Amino acid sequence: MADSVPVFALTLGLAYRLPLERRSDPTGARRLLVLDRSESGPGALEAPREGRTPAVRRTFWARRASVAVVVVYALSAMITSFRIAGLAEVYSAKEWFATVRSQLALHPTASIFDSYLPAGVFPAAYFGEDAKASRALAPIARHVRWDAPAEHPLIFDPTGHLRPVEVGHATTAAPGPVSGCGYLVGRKPVVAPLQQRLFAWEWGSP
Repeated sequence: MADSVPVFALTLGLAYRLPLERRSDPTGARRLLVLDRSESGPGALEAPREGRTPAVRRTFWARRASVAVVVVYALSAMITSFRIAGLAEVYSAKEWFATVRSQLALHPTASIFDSYLPAGVFPAAYFGEDAKASRALAPIARHVRWDAPAEHPLIFDPTGHLRPVEVGHATTAAPGPVSGCGYLVGRKPVVAPLQQRLFAWEWGSP
């Protein structure tokens, strides 16, 4: 956030600079000089009595407004930087991985459900499948059995501790067409329509 402040200031500053190709153009001059042909001296040049032309006055106030905007933007960036630094203490990836390492040392060959890492540690929105535990923790979990059959499968909670897997309830399937069975599964895949729509996600694992 702090790096954007000088870029923003330079952008506003250059917006009020006269381009090089227009510096020789009389219409682009900052001050207007009046040719006085009165008795005081023909051909003499003097500045207008009002001191500054309307265009110069507009530029004068525009520059001060730009400085004020840059100051406000700098203060905003400073506040944002401090808030981000505070969030880093709450969402500490280093502390989370330290907890995960200690849990893996206690369960080196456990069957662990391959879930996505917490967004504050390794956001799946940016890294996709690489944010899964099996990929992110592969160097320190060489003997873990991901999604393997087990009597007591485990899963990482948001703090990095291993907890027993619990089957939650999101929705249920509609009643099946087979009497006394529901859905008869054979060699071909069977689709069981759900009673509520769910967004695309990995809701279960075989």
